[in-house]
Amino acid sequence: AELENLSCKMSTDFNAFDCLLKGVFHKEQYIAEDNLKARNYFEKAVELDPNCAEALAWCAWSYLIDMDMGWTDDSEESLALAYAAARRGIKIDPGSDLGHCALGQALLRDQKYDKGFAEYDKAMEINPNSPDLMALKGGELACYGRHDEGVALIRQSFEYNKHPPGWYYWGLGFSYFAADSHALAIESLEKMDRQNKDSLAYLASSNAIMGNFEEASSRFAELLEQDPEFKIEQIRTTHSYLMEDTQLRLINGLQLAIGEKKPPEKLRAV
Repeated sequence: AELENLSCKMSTDFNAFDCLLKGVFHKEQYIAEDNLKARNYFEKAVELDPNCAEALAWCAWSYLIDMDMGWTDDSEESLALAYAAARRGIKIDPGSDLGHCALGQALLRDQKYDKGFAEYDKAMEINPNSPDLMALKGGELACYGRHDEGVALIRQSFEYNKHPPGWYYWGLGFSYFAADSHALAIESLEKMDRQNKDSLAYLASSNAIMGNFEEASSRFAELLEQDPEFKIEQIRTTHSYLMEDTQLRLINGLQLAIGEKKPPEKLRAV
């Protein structure tokens, strides 16, 4: 009975599993249209197999990605839907590390920090050798001011996964940005196989802070190509998870990148 409780309840329905894999593929693109396609696949997987806890966890993640990327008109509704999907998945499978991770992320976005990190800890107790969990938790630690811990944990994830997806470098890059280490942030973000509008915002801001204004302007132009409706003011909403000083640094860097703000006489290169 204990072994049964600890085992991950994967779907035995081939079509549901196929939808799950297709959903994960689209989620990894970090493009608004793909994120919606991903959620549709996850919901189809649950429709085919109501006990597919992993699909529910990924469905929760899709709502959280919408929040972080500014792809929702109602963040409160997206958060509520993420909560519901994550909790439903955990109810089906209490041993779902991904479910606890998704719930932890939702709690952190709801500014319930202790409970959020407790769920992350629970996920890592279930699956202590998961590099994905290390990378995700590391990024969150950095977001909330625990830079050294966050960077160390993400670096550990690279030791466990020798062929990491691009979002590992994204997480490491914004963790370095949060730590005010912009040369390292740029180095990490440049290793991504595909840039998204969020990584481009960090690249534009870091380059401007470093005094690389031509590169900063170019990166901001790429950002606008991906999201023509982007406004710097959106950062306060979409990046509300960042510490206030980090959020302000990101905004100031973007204003430097497009010439809305004059650079200081001396720029510090870190």
